[in-house]
Amino acid sequence: MSRRALIVAVHAALAVLANSLAFWLRFDGDIPSRYWEMWAQTIPWLLVIRVLTFVPLHLYDGMWQYVGIRDLRSIVIGALTSTVVFYVLIRDVLRLSAYPRSVFFVDCMLLVILLAGLRIAWRLWREHRPSTRTRRVLIYGAGDAGEMILREMLNGGDRERLPVGFVDDDRTKIGRRIHGVPVL
Repeated sequence: MSRRALIVAVHAALAVLANSLAFWLRFDGDIPSRYWEMWAQTIPWLLVIRVLTFVPLHLYDGMWQYVGIRDLRSIVIGALTSTVVFYVLIRDVLRLSAYPRSVFFVDCMLLVILLAGLRIAWRLWREHRPSTRTRRVLIYGAGDAGEMILREMLNGGDRERLPVGFVDDDRTKIGRRIHGVPVL
């Protein structure tokens, strides 16, 4: 299975999970059978809408070890857009007026949390996994260039060196930290 297909499958699974949890929360864990039937009838539509909505936002193409605010923005836009399209489908096309309105809102929030949380968890794992770093190094300069070098080292660009500190001649920076690494 290709990386992209795996990511699409994971997103689809998280979309199903978010929607299921939204129903579960709406009914305090005791979902009536007619609503389970409605869920089963509508979940394929939701999956198609979500998968297609995420394509132009490039949510399947990102490098998760560099996840940031722009990725979160794309997740929020994708979740909101797909929720609005799904709402229109449920209310105006399928005419399922019994579909709980609160589920749309809760589902959207849960999806954002799950998709963003997965990416953040991946990034944290990549940054803090055990490595084979053998050399402890100091970075000269605690400015923008030094921060970029540190970020590259922490994100896996340099697996042979372990940054232990910055050296800088600006006394106002001494004792402060950049991404957890002290300025000496």
